[in-house]
Parts: sequence; structure tokens; C-alpha cells
Amino acid sequence: MSQNLLHDSVRELDLAFARARLAAARLARLAIHEATARPQRVALMARVVELRTEQVRHALQEITDAAACQADSLQLDAERVNLVPLIARTVTAARARSAAHQIRFGAPQGLTALVDGQRLAQVVQDLILQAIRRNPRGCWIYVDLRRPLAGLARIEVRDYGRHLSHRERERLPDEPRTDRSWFVIKHIVALLHHRNLAIESLAEGGLRVTITLPTHRPSRA
Repeated sequence: MSQNLLHDSVRELDLAFARARLAAARLARLAIHEATARPQRVALMARVVELRTEQVRHALQEITDAAACQADSLQLDAERVNLVPLIARTVTAARARSAAHQIRFGAPQGLTALVDGQRLAQVVQDLILQAIRRNPRGCWIYVDLRRPLAGLARIEVRDYGRHLSHRERERLPDEPRTDRSWFVIKHIVALLHHRNLAIESLAEGGLRVTITLPTHRPSRA
């Protein structure tokens, strides 16, 4: 299948999924007004449908991004972005997905970097979602934004969850069997933002992922 056809397919499926989410929202409203027996349960089921639809859409977007990475055609638009509100919105959206996980965000008042804001938010979102999936019963997840040195920004996503299984270790970015999500994350961070991605499996459990980014365009020799 050509890349253009894949993109067209994803757009068509996005439209179908958007209609499904709208239908689920209408079902929830209808349940509140007319299903007097158990309206909360019906509304909850509609929310489940919406979340599962979003998961499928996310998987299809990953497939498209992975194909673009392999073809070296993934496009980024670098601009100066204040990382604090960008990542704060990403964390807020992640909190709404799971009440079982305590997600905390720490940052300075402002920190501007030269990045593709949409893609960076996608990476942080994926790291949080991976932590949630590894610990479905809940855990603490910390997202920290710092300025370790002049000219650099550091984003750290750290979960206080269980130890990684053997299979999960095999799927990390530097392993031969890395999965699609890690492949896309590494490509965006390491190749397109010209910085590094550090991953630590901690002795006390959980995973710490650190992204280091430039806060300005490098000068030319």
C-alpha cells in the first residue's frame, strides 16, 4: 500500500471515528434524559466507546507516522514554543483518561524552545499513555520540565510503577524488537529535534524517560 493511500485511509477513518464519537455523545445525553433506570451506566458505556475509538485512531496515526519515519518523509514545523502551557495541556488531557493514575506536572514559569509543538506534545502524551498501560491498576506519574543548562530544555516522564517484564524490555527503542510507538518517539526526538532520548529502567520499579531539546537554533559554522 502506498503512503498516499495510507494517509487517505487514515483521514477517512478519522471522519468515521469522529461520527462515532458524536453518536456516543448523543447516546449519553439521551440516556440522561430518557433512560431513567440506569442512566449513569449508559453514559459510562458511551464514554468507553469514545475512548476505544480514540485508541484505534491513535494506533492508525502511529502506523502512518512509522511509515513516514521509515521513508524519511515525516514533516515537522519547528517554531518557538512555550513548553510550559503545551505540556500542561497534555498532562491535563492524560488525567481525564484515567482516574486511577496520579499524574503530576512540575515546570518553571516559562521555558521556550525551538520545536514542533504538536509533535512534541504527541511524544509526551505517548510516554504517559505507555506508563498508564504498563500499570493499569494505577500509579504515580511525574512529568517534569526543567532548564538544566543554558540553551537546553529537559522533559522527564517518570512512573512509580512495577518493574518492566522481559518482553517490555525487548521492545525498548535500542532493542532489535522495538515496537511502533517507541520507534516513532525515538525518530521524532533523536533525529528531527537533533537531541537525545534517555531511558532508565529503575531498580525500585518503573521507568524514567528523559528528552533533551535545544531552546534555540544552533549557529552555523
